Amino acid sequence: MRPRWQKTLADYFGFAVDPLVMADGNLRDTLAKCPDPDAAGNRMLAYLCFDEPSPDMDRVAALKALSETLTIVGNTVWLHAPDGIGSSKLANALDLGVPSTARNLNTLRKVVAML
Repeated sequence: MRPRWQKTLADYFGFAVDPLVMADGNLRDTLAKCPDPDAAGNRMLAYLCFDEPSPDMDRVAALKALSETLTIVGNTVWLHAPDGIGSSKLANALDLGVPSTARNLNTLRKVVAML
């Protein structure tokens, strides 16, 4: 059974939403564990997973550009795409085996600054 606030979101938007809720300390910790904090914020993507991710690494290898790196830190998968997230075949087809939501490094920094 969904919590009442999830039902309210579904009623309002007309579709079910499974939001990922993180305590401020967890979000700060996630940001602190970014494998390349000096990367351009719009070229580093964090997939925040609802559970432990289990990507198909053969598929990752087939889609990943030579310049890209994929790093798993706990329940977060970091994709650094120096040539751009929008042109990344991996970013557009990454299946982590669990529900997730993705945010770029710029967005994570802004959200943590608001905490």
